[in-house]
Amino acid sequence: MFIKRFGRFKLLLLAGDLLAFLTGVLFSFWLLPIIFPSYRITQGLILKILLFALAIFLTIISFRFNNLYKHKIIFDIEKHIILLFKHLIWTFIIILIFYFLFKPGKTIVGDRALIISFLSTSYFLIFIFRFNFRLYYLKFKESSFLKRKIIAIGAGELGTLFIKEINSPKFSMFEFKGFLDDDFQVNKVNHACGKFLGTSTEIVKITKEYKIDEIFITINNIDHDKLLSLIKKCRATKCNINVLSSHFGIIEKKIDQGEFKNLDYVTIHTPIISNYFGFIKRLFDILLSILLILILSPFLIIISIIIGLTSRGPILYTPYSIGKDGTPFRFLKFRSMHHNSPTDSHKKLVEEFINGKIVGAKLRHDPRVTKIGKFLRKYSLDELPQLFNVLKGEMSIVGPRPSTEYEFNMMEDWHKKRFEVLPGMTGLWQVAGRSEVSYIDMIMMDIYYVENGSFWLDLYILFKTFFVVIKAKGGH
Repeated sequence: MFIKRFGRFKLLLLAGDLLAFLTGVLFSFWLLPIIFPSYRITQGLILKILLFALAIFLTIISFRFNNLYKHKIIFDIEKHIILLFKHLIWTFIIILIFYFLFKPGKTIVGDRALIISFLSTSYFLIFIFRFNFRLYYLKFKESSFLKRKIIAIGAGELGTLFIKEINSPKFSMFEFKGFLDDDFQVNKVNHACGKFLGTSTEIVKITKEYKIDEIFITINNIDHDKLLSLIKKCRATKCNINVLSSHFGIIEKKIDQGEFKNLDYVTIHTPIISNYFGFIKRLFDILLSILLILILSPFLIIISIIIGLTSRGPILYTPYSIGKDGTPFRFLKFRSMHHNSPTDSHKKLVEEFINGKIVGAKLRHDPRVTKIGKFLRKYSLDELPQLFNVLKGEMSIVGPRPSTEYEFNMMEDWHKKRFEVLPGMTGLWQVAGRSEVSYIDMIMMDIYYVENGSFWLDLYILFKTFFVVIKAKGGH
């Protein structure tokens, strides 16, 4: 399953990076007693191991988020070198600062030498390995061991362009087996572009027969609900699913997650992460919400006092919102408006947003908002009480944008796929779109998250959320 999900290319890269770190550990433990004969490595061993683990974790995370396990970076020598230097140096600095701040004592000279030796050796070996890996990969790229077997669904204009592109030498890491199409006439016209394997109803049988690793959906002129239905069929295959479609264009535009430079597509489902929305995510939510409540409790108290002193009414605003599976719950926010303000203007705005008449559903210069409320909204501080919604299991730290009852009633059925998971305090829309995208694009971002949610994606969104909040981007 791991090989099918990640591919041998990425797993070999990851294995090489980890081997470089292991070699760095062994070399450092062997070298230090020679340089400092009186130095005892066993002293503070647990802290050393934790620092080694932190360095490895930060490096892998940094590489993962900056496409350093993708073909398009590995084979772009200049960009590869720049990204390697940039992220290795930052990790190096973070680890050293962390250690120097928290490790006083008589053995600090030897300890510092151990950490520096470990990081320097590991990162040097990563450079050596990655450039040798590139050369050997180019030498053996025709090997079936490294190739990923793929099929395309759709042989119209977009499918034809895709098939011609994928058969070019620059995509030799793919082995194209053929295409599926439900339109008999299209099949006849485009038969020369590849082998016709059957229709989408036969997708499970075909992927098993040809041992397919990835499916590419190449249909542009398709309704959103039909596209989601086709994705559902593909999910039964346990293959990676990729979509070349304008419907998910917002994802490709906002998140550089495609594998190749000249082939814009979005991976919207990877089977290994389908069980993420369960115990692991819930545990992550509980631990992080408790930690944040403890850290932010003085600010929560101060904000509550200021709201109480500057305007009449309750501290919290608690309307009903729609949660997972369409279940309503009390949505907690700091009150940022005058008490009992009418909602008619916002209902009208939401209706226009859904109907595509406007971009973004945020009222600018809203007279209902208090002076302190403007500040709270600008920096998203009014959202902090939702940490208690997370603790109660009504929300998640990361997830689709919460929905009001009247918005839910205006939605089309296919829009409601976003309610398959818990709504989030932050999410892909908040960090990538905010008040700058259409309603359909917002829905597609939420659906992308539902289909593609993972621990890595949550970390990416949380990281981006910090900078969005600091910059007050899109807050009104």
